[in-house]
Amino acid sequence: MTQRLVHRPARATRPLPPPAPRAIEPPPNLPEGKVGNAATALLPLAGVMSSVVMMTIVRNSQYAVLGALVLVLALCGALALFLSQRGKAGRTRRVQRERYLEYLERLREELADEERARREAALLLDPAPAALLDLVRDPARRWERRRTDADFLRMRAGTGDVVVQDLGIAEHATGSGALTPPDPFMLNEARALRQRFTTAAGFPLTVPLDGVGNVSVVGAREDILRVVRALLVQTAATHAPDDVALAVASPDEAEWEWAKWLPHVLDPQRFDGPLPARRIAASPAELAALIAGDLGRRAGYAAEVRRGLAAREALRLGGRLL
Repeated sequence: MTQRLVHRPARATRPLPPPAPRAIEPPPNLPEGKVGNAATALLPLAGVMSSVVMMTIVRNSQYAVLGALVLVLALCGALALFLSQRGKAGRTRRVQRERYLEYLERLREELADEERARREAALLLDPAPAALLDLVRDPARRWERRRTDADFLRMRAGTGDVVVQDLGIAEHATGSGALTPPDPFMLNEARALRQRFTTAAGFPLTVPLDGVGNVSVVGAREDILRVVRALLVQTAATHAPDDVALAVASPDEAEWEWAKWLPHVLDPQRFDGPLPARRIAASPAELAALIAGDLGRRAGYAAEVRRGLAAREALRLGGRLL
């Protein structure tokens, strides 16, 4: 068995930041049914009043006919004005919907591009177990995670749906109420867009293993072994032995024969002949005896932190033992 020093360069891939809050523009409010100024609305009324005056005050039959014509024209004008105002409200609604749908389509394309880029970055950061060999062969990525990194000891357990956007629907500055409600059709479109891009499928699902105490994997034995092997191999591939030490206890030595080649199981404080001893035992009791010294040092330091004799931040900067 030989040993060699491994140089770790500055990290090239960085953990993904949490999604920043983002607001979707509010949908337009429904236009009011009456559009126009007060003078326009008074024109038909003035025509009706003038015709009534002509028919009641002036007794001449010619003026009566003229008044009747003015009355008919005034009523027709009022009807035309009503239909025009109603049509203008409909046209305003159509224009608002077209513009808002164009905005949502542009936003949908933008969010889709961001989702694809974030998925690619996440899969690069937490690759599948089959891709770990390529990661180990890359000197720039081998043991890339440090103790101060946000993804330190955050291991991939599979893929699934994760939150990728913190989307919300903004409100109008003047607000929306019973008198000026938002367009329900556009509001549903905005809600559908928010629901579609808040979560995304096919992202790595990670499990935090740092400072969580006991972690249990429940299921069929073969499935459990696959999950535990994947977690340990990822830990060994992305974390240096100085940052994370591994210890294995299993009655079936053949199942964990491969683990003895990991430098993370070597105990620099104990030796098996000329070589460091491995933290591998057939039972938890035997393993506890092997690592009793290490556990004692860690327990003593934790007690000093609780009593205020040492900085709590120093615990985060110390090496871990899994």
